[in-house]
Amino acid sequence: MITREIQDAILAEYDQRAHLYQALAPRLSQLLKLLLQEKVQLHSITERCKERASLSRKLAKPDKRYATLSEVTDVAAVRIITYFPEDVDAVATIIEDEFRIDSDNSTDKRKYSDPERFGYASLHYVGQFSEARCRLAEYSPFAPLKFEIQVRSILQHAWAEIEHDLGYKSKAGVPRAIRRRFSRIAGLLELADDEFAAIRKGLLRYQSEVAEQISETPEAVGVDRDSLKALVESEDSDLYKLARQVAAIAQASIVRFEDTLDDSARLLAVLEISNVAQLESLAREYFEQTVKFARRFLADSDHHTILPSTVGIFYLWYVLVATRANGDVTRLKTYLQAGLLTATESLVSRVTNAFESSQRD
Repeated sequence: MITREIQDAILAEYDQRAHLYQALAPRLSQLLKLLLQEKVQLHSITERCKERASLSRKLAKPDKRYATLSEVTDVAAVRIITYFPEDVDAVATIIEDEFRIDSDNSTDKRKYSDPERFGYASLHYVGQFSEARCRLAEYSPFAPLKFEIQVRSILQHAWAEIEHDLGYKSKAGVPRAIRRRFSRIAGLLELADDEFAAIRKGLLRYQSEVAEQISETPEAVGVDRDSLKALVESEDSDLYKLARQVAAIAQASIVRFEDTLDDSARLLAVLEISNVAQLESLAREYFEQTVKFARRFLADSDHHTILPSTVGIFYLWYVLVATRANGDVTRLKTYLQAGLLTATESLVSRVTNAFESSQRD
């Protein structure tokens, strides 16, 4: 336990250096964002500086053994939340390369082997700015100060926040009847972390292979965001060619809008178009009809300067739903509402008029 005299001395030292710690936390957060951007996809980076009252409560705890403020390593702290557990390792590599790490006070609680460990652990670093960085004017005032960097996945963070809210700090403090539930939840979260990581790897593998799969066996490739992306970016695809035809009519440029890929997949699902071979076959069959429709439809709309790479899919869909409606305005409106979620009377009229006019061309 820390004596009252030492507590007062540490708090007095804190009062003298509070402005430095308050500036340190955001400076550290800003640097980490700069170091990690475009290297690791993060959920969030947050910083905090321990307030005097919080520090005072910490010093009063019977298990603490501090002699000076410099031994309190978490006065300034940053928390980094990743989406996936393997990204924690990627962040760790960058931190270890860019900062002076106090290995004695840093802990990787993920490595604890006790299968009945209490809680769901994360990675804690205690560090300082590097000597090279401290030679820069904007970092030199912080040279003697230590800080804490916590790194955890978003599910690890969820566990830690709930655990904190429940108020239990160790397994011994938890009622025996509840301990097993804690262990089960921790295990489920670890399993979920692993499954999300496996899903990401599977998606990345699929994205890298889908273009080749479309080339070899298009009938075996489903219609989804990634297969549509591969199609609209392939110069051999009829959807690619259709988009260029529509853009030429509108005198617009083609731009990649990732969000429209999900919209396109939803539209095609309404018509139960289930694989790439079927979609490409429809694009070939209705190519000229879609170009004519687009010419009529765009003649009655505002001028476009840019169009998404999926624009061919949208106009093909209009033609397909109008064909299936076969002149039944109510049925056409039902299709439009199912795909676009909303369909005004004006849109129904425009689609109907453009479709009928294009058939007469």
